[in-house]
Amino acid sequence: MDSKSLKQKFGAMMREQILNAHLRQADVASLLKISNSAVSQIISGKIVLSQPQLEKFAEKAALSRSAYLELASLLSRIRAGYSHLRSPFNQLLFALRCQNAISRPWLAEKCKIKTTRLKALESDFQAVPTEEEINILSEALNTPAEDLRRSLRLTEDEVLMSSPSAVSSEVRESSATYSTSSGEPELCLRDMMNFSAELNILDFAKKTSSKFYCNPPALPVPTAAIVCRGTELSLLWDGKVIIHLSPERPDTFFQVEFCRMVDGSYRLRELKGRTWRDFAARSRRKANEKAIWAIPVLEFSFLPEK
Repeated sequence: MDSKSLKQKFGAMMREQILNAHLRQADVASLLKISNSAVSQIISGKIVLSQPQLEKFAEKAALSRSAYLELASLLSRIRAGYSHLRSPFNQLLFALRCQNAISRPWLAEKCKIKTTRLKALESDFQAVPTEEEINILSEALNTPAEDLRRSLRLTEDEVLMSSPSAVSSEVRESSATYSTSSGEPELCLRDMMNFSAELNILDFAKKTSSKFYCNPPALPVPTAAIVCRGTELSLLWDGKVIIHLSPERPDTFFQVEFCRMVDGSYRLRELKGRTWRDFAARSRRKANEKAIWAIPVLEFSFLPEK
């Protein structure tokens, strides 16, 4: 069975919210200055909105806090390079395999599970392991079987409303692929004033950070966390933003960066064709504005905390 597409999930939610707000597709097209065809592509899961477009729609449709945050979380995953929703079990299994430094074919051979089946268990939201598979994987990965079972009990909504690679705090403790048991080094924007392009962000974070972000996502490379407010990044969001940075970007991830601009401001931006575009509010956005330094972003999320 195919994995659930994040774009399809986003489109289904957009369709629901458009209907709830008693809007026509033509109304949405006019609001966002796009064609009716583009609106159809959005609700069918072929394309997604930009962050400014989502904010504009949220205001017009008077979205509830939970609906907006769920759409924003989905959008951040898509922008970060994810194409399909992954369950807590998917993420935990992948993280444990990385933690043990073993390949998928090797694990498949050891557990007598087909490689295609193992791939599905790591990437297909709807793939559910049998009790026999749980016990075999538990022994091969040297982890309690109950941790694997616990990860199966989280719902899809809990995945979406948590950080983009959400796993329960209990499961995270054993699944943080490259993090210490305390989490990943946590920095604030004040710390980044002393960062320069010549430095490695992980080395800098380890030397500078005085605390750890305790719920790091399961990512394929080591990361450091930046915690700030959306308004500090020129976003139309006053809640908390968590950004996970790494000196290297895996090939499967979109080109998204956290950078400091020549005017001293901090931004999130993505590469569109040959142009870097800010996630900032439209009135503060400048295409190809020069950055002093830029660090690859593997994941970011929005939290409704003051």
